[in-house]
Amino acid sequence: MRSTRLGVYGCLIAVLLGTAGVGAAAATVYEDLLKKARNGDVRAQVEVGLALLNGEGTTADPKAAAAWLRQAADSGDPQAQTQLGFLYARGLGVQHDPAEAVRWFTRAAAWGYAEAQYDLGMAYLSGSAGPVDAAEAIRWLTKAAEAGVPEARLNLGLLYSEGRPGIIRDLVQGRRWLYAAAKSGSFCAEYNLGVLYNTGLGVAVDAKEAQKWFRRAASHAGQNGTLAEVARSCGAGPDAR
Repeated sequence: MRSTRLGVYGCLIAVLLGTAGVGAAAATVYEDLLKKARNGDVRAQVEVGLALLNGEGTTADPKAAAAWLRQAADSGDPQAQTQLGFLYARGLGVQHDPAEAVRWFTRAAAWGYAEAQYDLGMAYLSGSAGPVDAAEAIRWLTKAAEAGVPEARLNLGLLYSEGRPGIIRDLVQGRRWLYAAAKSGSFCAEYNLGVLYNTGLGVAVDAKEAQKWFRRAASHAGQNGTLAEVARSCGAGPDAR
């Protein structure tokens, strides 16, 4: 699963980064949000929770972050529900509880929240809170991918390209989702498209096309980056990249 998601608060801090007195400004933003959160503003409760989790404008306090996120989650905010699920999945500020994580992901996913759909799909894929359920994994990952989540598109591309118990190998679908992920900016998708064309997996071998995708992937590793570094970074098989 991915790291914490930045909401409005993260955007506000980003705007302030180019100005003097960033620390003081961030603290002011946080205090304003905290007042709103204490008055029952659900959106502010989410942002205060994220600020406490990331230590932005205040001292990092995962336990306090979880408390604010729970308030917002109990009010039905899907971002808070997803983030709270993430905390339970990682044991940050709360006791590690994969089943509780899945419960919160499920609630948020039912609202159509794409981030939660992705996390729920990955939970079913890994079996982190029960038996592996490939069908449910594909169902939720597809919803997230169709909503534009790059990691969901990448993992669907890998799953269909490789196949696994409960998932029939489908190289056409695999290539389709890898292209979609690459279009979303996933360098791991670019790397794997290079592998497909280099090996002829579901496509005709095309060294020129393979090199095109390899170059694109390597460009994300910096001026002195290498394709080997990209390969190590992307690893093997479906994962949260």
